[in-house]
Amino acid sequence: MMEKTVLSVSREVFRAKEPGRKDTVMWRVYMADEQGHVGYLYSNRECTAGDVVQVGLTERDGRLRPRLIWPDKPNI
Repeated sequence: MMEKTVLSVSREVFRAKEPGRKDTVMWRVYMADEQGHVGYLYSNRECTAGDVVQVGLTERDGRLRPRLIWPDKPNI
């Protein structure tokens, strides 16, 4: 796991594709890597610029992908 400082956050709304379903609110969390390149991950939890978050790897569709790890919530 890595600890990263959040540079910026933007709120994103993903519209429901089916009638009667709720829209999904996500936050686009911007961070920098060791070389200073900025990228983002989506989070279902709100955070703010300056927060320190943990980034870990998870397997999805046979590939390792980064994801934000929240210590007070089981990672499923």
